[in-house]
Amino acid sequence: MEPTRRKLRSQLCALPPIFTCAGSASQELSIETGLEPTPACEDDFHLSLSLTQDLHFQSNSPKRVDLLEEDTSSRQILLLGYVFDRRCCPVADAKVEIWHADEAGKYDLTGNRWRGHQSTDQSGRWVFRTIITQHYYFHVQSPDGTALRTQLYFPTHPKNSEDKLFDTRLVLSIFDDGAVGRFDFVTD
Repeated sequence: MEPTRRKLRSQLCALPPIFTCAGSASQELSIETGLEPTPACEDDFHLSLSLTQDLHFQSNSPKRVDLLEEDTSSRQILLLGYVFDRRCCPVADAKVEIWHADEAGKYDLTGNRWRGHQSTDQSGRWVFRTIITQHYYFHVQSPDGTALRTQLYFPTHPKNSEDKLFDTRLVLSIFDDGAVGRFDFVTD
């Protein structure tokens, strides 16, 4: 039986992405950490959980990968992952925004401290360098305008049990003794 074009496209999308953005920050950081370039597509490849709460969201965050401030002495983390569609194909040029509180749990409500955004590369990769805090807010918008707003958590943070929005489906995978956190967003 000859395969259909739809089936062939689905199989091609499931292949690991080719590194097409030589020298990009996300590629270099992905290689640095030694993480696999893409997860295997499985039957339970579901949309990422969207939370409607948009606590402290501000539009027009600066485009940047590095959110570290000069006066920061907190432990750093590299947050990275991919944006996929529900067919497990990478979403290029998706806008990924992050914002979070400082070490004391305070948000910058007048400026852009601990805020930033970037666009995914051709393989759907994103990356931010920042500090370790209780959780991170993310807003992911596909080029077609489809948006996802959610939070990401650490697997064993003591305040997870107090957070009414905590869900195990929003837990980062942690690598390199806590220096790297990974999450792959799946958008509609």
